[in-house]
Amino acid sequence: MKFTYKDNDVILQLVEEIKNNMILVGGNGGSAEQSAHFVAELTGSFNDNVDTVFPAMAMGTNHAEITAFANDFGYKNIFIRYHKVFNEFNPILLLITTSGQSENVIETIKYMDWIGKLDRVFILTKTETNLIDQFPNLNVIGCEYDNTARIQECHMCILHYIAELLKG
Repeated sequence: MKFTYKDNDVILQLVEEIKNNMILVGGNGGSAEQSAHFVAELTGSFNDNVDTVFPAMAMGTNHAEITAFANDFGYKNIFIRYHKVFNEFNPILLLITTSGQSENVIETIKYMDWIGKLDRVFILTKTETNLIDQFPNLNVIGCEYDNTARIQECHMCILHYIAELLKG
């Protein structure tokens, strides 16, 4: 698994944020499934650790919410809507995108920057993404692969690494 030089610092920062805050995790397609899997690690058991749990929710796993939010607010705003729903808990966001170009992820980053909460956003993507140029203060964890399958595998390893740091 290949990360960029500062990724481990960002991972450790994310771990500390998860210890103290609610986390909303989201992605599209396979990344949505990885989001749900990661949330299950945080709220359920990981390595037989069932006693340590963290408040977490996978965005986009409830079909009724997805269709209602997309119909009422547009699919590009779906993760923004989740943040608005849970804003009173001041959640952190972990957005997963293999391409780094998902419209709903980019719109969410823009929104969080606009409301002054870009520091509450972590993105798991590929290393070669223009998001770093657009948002230099964005918390990026990047995988140094070009192939979607390798990026997804790298993402899953990173998510398990985070769970292991949290739950042992």
